[in-house]
Amino acid sequence: MKLNKWLVDWGKYAPIGNRGFFLSRVTDFGFSDKVFDLSAYFKERNQETLIFP
Repeated sequence: MKLNKWLVDWGKYAPIGNRGFFLSRVTDFGFSDKVFDLSAYFKERNQETLIFP
């Protein structure tokens, strides 16, 4: 179970996990409409991320 907790912590964004985030080329360095609302962006990314041990 400890491995599963670790995987979720590092594989999911807040509030589910502790994955890091920075504004990079994928998000047009923060100017993309995708990251206008970070909480919605994290929620969508968390829903689209599949984690398995």
